[in-house]
Amino acid sequence: MTINLKLPSSWKTTLFGVISAVAGYVALNPSEFPHWMNVASSIVASGALAGLGLSAKDSNVTGGTTPNTSNDPTAVQKTAETK
Repeated sequence: MTINLKLPSSWKTTLFGVISAVAGYVALNPSEFPHWMNVASSIVASGALAGLGLSAKDSNVTGGTTPNTSNDPTAVQKTAETK
């Protein structure tokens, strides 16, 4: 039996978001969890939010293997001049 699992292209962003949400839930409900778990959730949430920030990408920015599909032929020249 083979399981073909197709992950979305933004799987890193989704993963860091889920980890942040779970850690945030633990941190906001301290009476339901042991003290060590509350402390650990704060550390994990900080790391997950940093990972989320590093893995997130603006929706209107091309990158990686996605070509720039601008209709403006001078867009590349304008971009090069701003760097």
